[in-house]
Amino acid sequence: MPFTQRQYRATLIPDHVEPEDVEDLAYAGHLPTKHLTAPSAEQAMRMAAQQSGLRVLKTERIGEVA
Repeated sequence: MPFTQRQYRATLIPDHVEPEDVEDLAYAGHLPTKHLTAPSAEQAMRMAAQQSGLRVLKTERIGEVA
């Protein structure tokens, strides 16, 4: 059975952001994001970290690949 590819948006944490500011910046939409295609949120999170070199706050599923 083939894996269904899904689209995800990963919210990244730049190195200069203080830990106590992360949630407020994320809520305000001031953290960078990366769009990825992966079979799961966990894999999307790993891919975002590997490709960006940054920590990942969260991944959100935004759709399925046709």
